[in-house]
Amino acid sequence: MKQKEGRTTFSFDALGSDDRIINDAIKKVSIMGYDKAINWIQKNDELVVELPLTSTLKNAIGFKIELEEAPDDILKTK
Repeated sequence: MKQKEGRTTFSFDALGSDDRIINDAIKKVSIMGYDKAINWIQKNDELVVELPLTSTLKNAIGFKIELEEAPDDILKTK
């Protein structure tokens, strides 16, 4: 978590476009329980998500990351 100019951002190194642990492109990032759009960008080496300034979030935050297409084996079990 970083703070810059009153804004709080989270960086996820494993979700960068070059270093990602998933092969599908990210379509949307949102905060669970928060119905407004948030700012995010997928850079080569990280996914950066910005918390809204007007947020009244007081509890733990869960991010929902939607992919362009779900991986083929996501629902397979052993």
